[in-house]
Amino acid sequence: MDRRIFSVIKIFGGFRRVVILMMSCRFTNPDAAYHPLIKSEEMTNEEIVLVKRSWRAIRNFNPVVIGDSFYSKLFSLKHSLRRMFPGVMHEHYLQLVNLLNLIIAALDQPGQLEEEFEILARKHRHYGLTSSHYELFEEAMLWTIERALGKDCNKQILSAWKTCYLSLVRRTIAASETIAK
Repeated sequence: MDRRIFSVIKIFGGFRRVVILMMSCRFTNPDAAYHPLIKSEEMTNEEIVLVKRSWRAIRNFNPVVIGDSFYSKLFSLKHSLRRMFPGVMHEHYLQLVNLLNLIIAALDQPGQLEEEFEILARKHRHYGLTSSHYELFEEAMLWTIERALGKDCNKQILSAWKTCYLSLVRRTIAASETIAK
């Protein structure tokens, strides 16, 4: 485990909180290689409840801890991604948590965030990330959630977060394809 991440987890005494990835990162022109993973069904009511309940446990948690944990894992998977996040990382941590708050609050109202997905898709296209990055973000997100929850983590919670992530990726891809037309 990355020593820096371990220190953050150790400092916060078990870190029994859920952390998610979502996309303050940028993607562009996803290719077909990742699309089969995205064809998952919409979230069930049970999955929405699991995600919202687990997010409620950390939504007021320090964004620096959430962001640092997530991005440290992401950059350990592919260090070159760091250059895609210009400026001070603290700003990206805040963006990540704010976006997650917005998205998770609207999980049971899927059409509510179409404008936000379009803005996100434009940013993704601008920064030139590709579909291969979706898998890295998913891995970093699920890793962070698992560590954040500790002994309270289970397969159902991780599955709900994965379904949530894939649903959000699908919406971002759809917005990106609309923009490309």
